[in-house]
Amino acid sequence: MKLVCENLEQCVDFSKNNVWQIIVENEHLFYQLCKSFIEQCDGLDGPFNLYKNLSTLSIKDYCLPIYNFYDLTLNNKKIENLINKKIINIINTNDFLCELNEINKNIFKILDKMQDYL
Repeated sequence: MKLVCENLEQCVDFSKNNVWQIIVENEHLFYQLCKSFIEQCDGLDGPFNLYKNLSTLSIKDYCLPIYNFYDLTLNNKKIENLINKKIINIINTNDFLCELNEINKNIFKILDKMQDYL
């Protein structure tokens, strides 16, 4: 996966296990890049493009700006939706559907038994 910005010379390649730093010395450009990225994460158009295997991905669907590392949580609707999509894709492509149906069947049995105690 690669993140490309029209205003920057280099792209960020997430397929490599590197820590990326983008140093922008011009304060006005830094502000504009951050603002544009946050706006694109909210669904607006901007200079950033996200690619995976030569296909363009929506930044809104795949990126989440993090403002405070100490307040980072997975209890976020956007993250939950991405994880659920990935799990559903894995289930559908790897023949886990039978096992999932068996689990659902057992959960319904347990819920039926619990109704007797309510």
